[in-house]
Amino acid sequence: MARQGIGGASIFNLQKQAAEDPVTYGSEKWQECINHTFAEAKRLGLELSFQNCGGWATSGGPLVTKDNAMKKLTWKKLQVKGPQKFSARLSLPGSTNNYYKDISTMAYRSNDKITVNLMDSALVNVTCDREILNKEAINDGDIFNEAGILADGGNVNLIFEFKYPFKASSMFIKRTLPS
Repeated sequence: MARQGIGGASIFNLQKQAAEDPVTYGSEKWQECINHTFAEAKRLGLELSFQNCGGWATSGGPLVTKDNAMKKLTWKKLQVKGPQKFSARLSLPGSTNNYYKDISTMAYRSNDKITVNLMDSALVNVTCDREILNKEAINDGDIFNEAGILADGGNVNLIFEFKYPFKASSMFIKRTLPS
């Protein structure tokens, strides 16, 4: 990360979103790993932030209903050429644990003269020195869709090409080890 100019990272312990790990959240081995991570970050001049819990399991528990549990805001975009009356059924964005609640539907007029600095308008291409599976999911706007890279260990070079300089606020990369 330091060699690539990335200034830091946020450590967030998640359930069911990464490969099974023999290190249990909160265990002595886990604490050793965290201490090592912060020591390396300090040595390399990287800034780390740390979430205060291990995800849903330690932020509520089985007595917390899905309505009262933590939520993830999701969305779908649909571009319609107008002017016209629109009456089609909108598809739902992704959901977690089969829970979804609609909070808003927004419609707005698009102006071709306005350039919005979003990755979908700036991204030209994504290349990799390995095969990318489900490549269209990289920038489809659905945070539940995942792309994969066939890798046998070792380094992987993933290159994002943009039309103009683009500052990304976050990116989720998950390493899944073969079973």
